[in-house]
Amino acid sequence: MHVIVRPLDSEGIQSVLSARLKRRAESHARALSMNIPEMTAYINSGRAEEIGAMKDRRLVSDLQLHPEHRLANMLCYWIPIEQNDKDEDIKQFSMLEWLLRARNHLTSGDLGQALVELHNMKMALGAVVPDSLNVDTDAWADVTFA
Repeated sequence: MHVIVRPLDSEGIQSVLSARLKRRAESHARALSMNIPEMTAYINSGRAEEIGAMKDRRLVSDLQLHPEHRLANMLCYWIPIEQNDKDEDIKQFSMLEWLLRARNHLTSGDLGQALVELHNMKMALGAVVPDSLNVDTDAWADVTFA
């Protein structure tokens, strides 16, 4: 698998953010049309927008980092969490083996292969993988796989 890394300039980041805002507005409109009291109250309270704006600020901050540095930060955060998880009932969902391989590739200077490890982890674990490590999310808009 070939990995293409194209760091985004401010215009590219703004484009990702605009698409994200559009998807959020559509999602809120659908949720409101369902007329579920809890969802309606959450959206109408402004809390949904507040949380969305917080996530958007984080996204912009992340995309301003080169993917190599972003991945290094994510690995520094997630590896200790996975290493300290002692819950035997969820060991089958552990991301640790992929994260350690990704760190080894990154340490040896192979960003592409490190990102392939994240891709493979997502394929194996699915929804267990958080957005910050999911190369199919906006957080990795500057990375494509060919």
